[in-house]
Amino acid sequence: MAVLKLHYISGNSLLHLMHPALKLLILLLIVLSAFLYGAFVNAGLALFVFVLYAANEVGMKRLLSVLKPMPLFVFLIIIANVFLVRNGEPLSAHISRGFLQGLKVVVLVASAGFFLAVTDPIDFSDSIVSVLRPLERIGLKREDISLLLMIIFSFLPHMAEETERLKNARLVRCGHRNWLSRKTGGVVPFLAPLITSLLRRADELELALEARHYGTGRRRVLSGERGMSRVDVLILIIVVLSFLAGLYAKY
Repeated sequence: MAVLKLHYISGNSLLHLMHPALKLLILLLIVLSAFLYGAFVNAGLALFVFVLYAANEVGMKRLLSVLKPMPLFVFLIIIANVFLVRNGEPLSAHISRGFLQGLKVVVLVASAGFFLAVTDPIDFSDSIVSVLRPLERIGLKREDISLLLMIIFSFLPHMAEETERLKNARLVRCGHRNWLSRKTGGVVPFLAPLITSLLRRADELELALEARHYGTGRRRVLSGERGMSRVDVLILIIVVLSFLAGLYAKY
């Protein structure tokens, strides 16, 4: 059974070399567009994200891993719209609305997975912190924010891998796919080792930071502190103008 892959994939493509802050902005605009517009735009966004996976070094296997739990999630959204929404509309309208809502979530998850695949956590955290340089005047420590962001993005793949490992262990012990049923103890026997593993990982990270003499009040060089290239600026202008044009056409 494949592990949900959320780790960074190194490469030399244009998207890999793009400024992390710009990639984050594009991700946010994609998410906003998905929830602002209807089915046509969301279908276009989904196709755009799928093309990015296929044309990049990330590959379609990563996309299939990210979207593995989504069919069931979309089905539950459709069922909720059919049985819980009471507004007098026909059944086809409920199904269409549920499918559109599920498509929006698919676009969000797929774009976020692609962002994590082409963005180095260290480069991302340091680059975002460099944007927050003016906030140092009010006492905000950029170094601590950089560490916090790096830890968050580093923990996401670890949580996914540990969850899949525990799930496979429960499946082997139970002998059937109902690994969260009451017969197997429910959710608690699954969450307890997961939380324990994450706490153990946090302790290991704390010891590693102490061994490197990291602490508050110590300044360090931010490896990703760099400006945007001309290509980044051109992409930024195109993306922002496209988003504003879409808002103008809609409203």
